[in-house]
Amino acid sequence: MDLKTGQAERLAPAMDEGYHVSYGVAPISAGGRYVAFIARPTADENGAYACRVMLLDRRTQQVRRVSRPADGSKNFHQCQQVSMSADGRKVAYLEGYSGPADDDQGDILVYDRVTGGTVQADATHDGATADMSAVDPVLSPDGSKVGFNSRATNMVPQADPNGGWNAFVRDLRTGTLQRYDGHSPTARPSCAAENPGQRLMRPRMARAPRVRRMGSRRREAISCKCRRW
Repeated sequence: MDLKTGQAERLAPAMDEGYHVSYGVAPISAGGRYVAFIARPTADENGAYACRVMLLDRRTQQVRRVSRPADGSKNFHQCQQVSMSADGRKVAYLEGYSGPADDDQGDILVYDRVTGGTVQADATHDGATADMSAVDPVLSPDGSKVGFNSRATNMVPQADPNGGWNAFVRDLRTGTLQRYDGHSPTARPSCAAENPGQRLMRPRMARAPRVRRMGSRRREAISCKCRRW
């Protein structure tokens, strides 16, 4: 819907291989030209390897596939969680699959529309498989960083101090990965993860990331909810 004119446009671009626009998040670029959406097969929406992330150029009506093809190593793909940079160049999404509840059931991937390349944002520091899933991808407006949540303990070299959900931010320019675990020092001391009976809940990168200077260091602003147990 155009919030200025109030006009709504139904997007139903033609796709091959029997796919159609389906339910899920559909982020749109700041200028309104690009829309990322979920596509599923008409014959069986819940079939194996069914889910795809697609990108529509509303100016040319060209549709391209964003998510990578299944290679048969996973038994079901999910892609309901999608985020887009303001210019529509990058699309981050969850590539999820079924498996043991205490295992890595999902990866965060970032597709670059210009280069056609895909980067795995939740790759561990040493190349090993993450020991838990990653979820909730969110790209910064300029597409230079992607944030996500994970319970993985081996994403970065430092030991996990809380054994729970943490926020991570991958710098897509340098490849560096930072964990934000809610431990002091923090802007909200009452929300520090080491306080008795509290856990960091669903941390998120700010919609328009702020930069706080601490000497010569820069930090992304991370918001969180804290809950007592």
